[in-house]
Amino acid sequence: MQILFDTRDFPPRWHCGNWTDLHGWIHIVADVATGIAYFAIPAILIYFIRKREGLAFRGVAWLFALFILSCGSVHLVEATIFWWPIYRVSALFKALTAIISIVTAIALTRILPRALQLPGMAALTEKLQVEVAQRERTEEALRDRNYELDQFAGMASHDLKAPLHSIRNFARWIEEDSENSLSDESLDLLSRLQTKAGQMDELLGGLLDFTRAGAALDPVELDLTAEARATVELLTVPPDGTVEVGSLPVVTAQRGAIRLILRNVMANAIKHAGRPDVRIRVRGRMEGTDCLVEIEDNGQGIAEEYSEEIFDIFTTLQSGRDTEGSGMGLAAVRRATATLGGRVWVEPTEGGGATFVVQIPHASNVSLLGSKA
Repeated sequence: MQILFDTRDFPPRWHCGNWTDLHGWIHIVADVATGIAYFAIPAILIYFIRKREGLAFRGVAWLFALFILSCGSVHLVEATIFWWPIYRVSALFKALTAIISIVTAIALTRILPRALQLPGMAALTEKLQVEVAQRERTEEALRDRNYELDQFAGMASHDLKAPLHSIRNFARWIEEDSENSLSDESLDLLSRLQTKAGQMDELLGGLLDFTRAGAALDPVELDLTAEARATVELLTVPPDGTVEVGSLPVVTAQRGAIRLILRNVMANAIKHAGRPDVRIRVRGRMEGTDCLVEIEDNGQGIAEEYSEEIFDIFTTLQSGRDTEGSGMGLAAVRRATATLGGRVWVEPTEGGGATFVVQIPHASNVSLLGSKA
């Protein structure tokens, strides 16, 4: 190592030949500037290599960085030799630079055929445009198919309701007219027939709600407090139950979707409360340009592992309980919320129960006082 820095056999470059100050300093400044640039370039290149995922020919890029770095070292040593004649160090750096340069050249030769096969920017742009156009056509076809399916489901549900109502009415009339002549078993079967017909009617109603939830209508300015109060008037609240409507903001949204969300969430809370003194609180608040509507109940609550599953279509958690559900109500709520551009989720209520939170984007101002029902 000492021999590399032994300068006894060489004079400083200033003393080799007849250097003028101008001539010498041109060499020095040029070598220093080139060396600094050759250190900066690989630093930028290395940063790019580390940050860019999926970079083609990453190994060659590292060789380029090392090659440029070694060249910069040679230039800095050349500038130093004017005062410190470390020619042996200079020779070592030049040899290393030569080796790295040869390895880089060989690597470039080996990857050249593959590099030539890479598509150019114009080809990539054209391919991307074709893929985007194809995806748009696929999405358009999917929207059309979904619309057709929704229309079919809506019409089928509506058309099935009429004969279903007739079945329920016939069963009730037979039960009323023949109550004294039918056996207890027959009366029980008629009662079960009416119950099942009622459940089917509820399922069809939920299916209609689900199809309507995806309908895109023109948004209007809505006072959520008034909408919530109107919804409460349509619900069958137990005598010992209460529904408290607090202060809610004004939003710009689709009226049908808002009414469906409020009605289904509150009806779900009443239906599955599991207690006669059900208590529901509806309140809202602003978060930026969005409105959050919270519908809180004191019912049986929802386990965390089911917090997403409950919004799936035909999913109900009532197995083994007296109350049966169609599994459509909350699925329609999620679909209607998505139509508004928002989302819905459920949180546990302190002290027991569940709180459904509905995010409605682009709300404005606030409403006034709440009420109780």
